[in-house]
Amino acid sequence: MAKVQKNLLLNLSLSLSQVIFPLFTIPYVARVLSPGSIGQVSFADSFAFYFTIIAEFGILTYGVREVAKHRNDPTRLSQTVSALISLHVLTSFIAILLFSCFAFLLRSHFPDPNILFLSYLYLFANAFACEWYFYGQEAFNYIALRSICIRILGIIAIYLLVQSPDDYLLYYGIIVFSSVTTIGLNFYQVVRKRLFRFDFKGGIKYIRQVWTINLVSMLYAIPMLLDNVVMGIVASAATVGLYAFTVKIVRISGSVVTDSLLVFFPSVVSLQSQHHQEQLKQQLLFSIRLILLFATPLSIGIFLLAGDIIPVFLGDQFTAVVPNLQLVALFPFIKAVSLYYSNPILLASHREKSYLHNLIVSCLLFFALAFAGGYYYGAMGMCLALLISETVLLLLNLASVKKQPGDLPVFSARFFFIAMGLSLFFYPIVYGINLLNLPALPGLAAKVISCILFYLFVVFVVWKPFGPLFGRKMNTGNKTEGNTQADKA
Repeated sequence: MAKVQKNLLLNLSLSLSQVIFPLFTIPYVARVLSPGSIGQVSFADSFAFYFTIIAEFGILTYGVREVAKHRNDPTRLSQTVSALISLHVLTSFIAILLFSCFAFLLRSHFPDPNILFLSYLYLFANAFACEWYFYGQEAFNYIALRSICIRILGIIAIYLLVQSPDDYLLYYGIIVFSSVTTIGLNFYQVVRKRLFRFDFKGGIKYIRQVWTINLVSMLYAIPMLLDNVVMGIVASAATVGLYAFTVKIVRISGSVVTDSLLVFFPSVVSLQSQHHQEQLKQQLLFSIRLILLFATPLSIGIFLLAGDIIPVFLGDQFTAVVPNLQLVALFPFIKAVSLYYSNPILLASHREKSYLHNLIVSCLLFFALAFAGGYYYGAMGMCLALLISETVLLLLNLASVKKQPGDLPVFSARFFFIAMGLSLFFYPIVYGINLLNLPALPGLAAKVISCILFYLFVVFVVWKPFGPLFGRKMNTGNKTEGNTQADKA
């Protein structure tokens, strides 16, 4: 558990950087670039990134799982890494061909051909992506240090280079080159450790194993990436810009909680492969408690402060999206709980077919609601489609998990209601700060910091719910709260 704690703290620092760094870039970019140019970049970025999901072919999740299982066997590990990267090169070539076909059909949405050039650069570099290796090795120290450094350099580049509405191409270029740098550093580390050689024959043999996970990855990415594409088809570029930044706020903030599941996934796989059932239950119980304890106040905080967040970070031209942000404030909580059911439980235990069936239903529902909602109600309709489809996926995942053997913890009513109760204190805190009539930015900062400090003080100083964080062993026997009917409800 000590190693998991360390990895969790490292990944938390990485997740916080995903939240804190955009606080410096989003307000700046929203004021320098127009909603239309932001919409062009969002459309191109989402469109290209979805084809990296096609190229990924399920290798990300499968690679983490296999590296976690074979990391103590150097020969098997080298064979696995070589075969999976080689397979990724082949699937990337196919994805680039598909991308070219669809880009031609949707060429009217790419008025600047240089945007396409940058998308191609990203797709070609992504053929050698191997982030899964480092997650499988639980190398979170390297992942955090590398990512934070690249993000800092990206922020500096945005402030130095993006100076006018015509600089949207530079903005997209910085996004692309940041990703390319990450891919290059990862591949260099793998080659330096002599873990890679081209093995296309070995890669092809993995197609059957990764096929189902590939479908899972593609369907999972549809609401996350194609929402901007669908919006671009049924609405204007300006509407895409209004929607994109709204959803970006909740997704970035929600990643602080959902990224914690990346820490647990390789550890859970390792425990399952060694048949350590009690330790497995302990880690899963710790994971769901962590999610409920922090996703709940996050969603409530976004809803409460939406009217302050939008003017401060996006400017007055985006004030119309405040109701949209309040609507999708529930998204971080729903997404986090849904991912808990899918990743460390269904996928880690090779139950990807159950998850695939759930995703098919959810994605069909999303497309139906997205096209209709986006066409008739614009950004608000798309937000509603995203929220409904994700809620349905959560319920389907929960039903699948309850069918699994092993009496695994799926919820903690006690932690949820305590988190809800503590979060309700945000309202008087915010009301009191409003009486001070502070300027917009200092006022928002005071509200956020006050609510966070209050919550963390009560949780970690007064209550102290996580035994392992304080050096105490967490109980998992029949008398624990984690095994009560309330936790399994």
